[in-house]
Amino acid sequence: IPAILLLKQLGYDRVFQTARMMGLTTANLTPERGLAQAIGASEVVPQQHFNAYGVLASGGIYHEPTVILKVVDSQAKVLQEWKPNPGVRVLPAQVAYMISDILRPVGAALNIKRPYAAKTGTTENWHDSWLIGYSPDVVIGAWMGHTCAGGCAKNVNSNLNVVWGVQGAGLIFRDIFNAYEAGKPVRDFALPDGLKKVTVCKASGLLATPNCAGQTITDWFIAGTAPARPDDWYQPFRICTTDGLLATPDTPAKFIAVKTFVVYPPGYPDDMKDKNSPAAPTQNCQLTTETVPPTLSLAQKPQADGSVLVTATATDNEAIKEVDFFLDGMNKPVRLTQGPFTFVVKGSPGSSHTLTVQAYDYNPANAPAVQTITVTLP
Repeated sequence: IPAILLLKQLGYDRVFQTARMMGLTTANLTPERGLAQAIGASEVVPQQHFNAYGVLASGGIYHEPTVILKVVDSQAKVLQEWKPNPGVRVLPAQVAYMISDILRPVGAALNIKRPYAAKTGTTENWHDSWLIGYSPDVVIGAWMGHTCAGGCAKNVNSNLNVVWGVQGAGLIFRDIFNAYEAGKPVRDFALPDGLKKVTVCKASGLLATPNCAGQTITDWFIAGTAPARPDDWYQPFRICTTDGLLATPDTPAKFIAVKTFVVYPPGYPDDMKDKNSPAAPTQNCQLTTETVPPTLSLAQKPQADGSVLVTATATDNEAIKEVDFFLDGMNKPVRLTQGPFTFVVKGSPGSSHTLTVQAYDYNPANAPAVQTITVTLP
């Protein structure tokens, strides 16, 4: 889980300090509660949670929240009025923009037609459905759940019955957000200086090369942090198509394909490797070395023109190299190197013929499969 990995890499002190600077001052953030705090193990007051997202909406600036904008007396005299202030920068503008860019896809899932970013949340056993979202103009949070969740009476079911954050709270948020933004000018998140987009290979994060075509990500990097080294994790291998192992110099060209594998550097953690990406083979193709000989069976079928069609079914652990047909003791066979392996016997009606068939695989040390049949023409 990326959030847990990031907390582990950066350390509790740095992450907790940033959280408090963003306004999460009531959360019980302590190292003793472990890495699970990165994914919700510490409860946060909703107001502070929403305000922390306001830091992202404002490009990295923290503003102290206020609920009273103006106080007037009975004569409409203004006694006190809140005035906007510049706030305090707690995140670099580039970082705030990159996080907002990461969170944009949730907005697309809710079919909202203006720039917007959001994060959903679903608690264990479906007790809570959350969504906090924002545009450059507003932060809105929505929660759906049972007020007694975690301490409900036995006869009260606080389970939301498999309602994800985007399905429950997300729909509430969408309606409020659309109503608030209706008629307002469309504003996108301002792109700060010092960012550039770079295309990298997914597994390595290094500069994309032709070897990782189709496995790339184009994303934002803060100036000076983009990779400068071309990827060398994605490596092409000559593979034997019969068994998926490494092709050897004596592997026939028709059985060779070039396939790209990710080769992780020594010591790379197993839990960070792509489980859906197979490892590169380390053994050689057994096309010319496997010791199981081929097998062969023959079938014959009379044809309308008076001939007989003989079909040879040849199989092998790896591949059949060729099938030879010898009719009536001929010295030079009819040789077929690809299926279907068939031979037509012709002659005088009622005549009998001897047909010997031999099937070879690619290991010269293996004996061919041999079958001899008598073919009598109708």
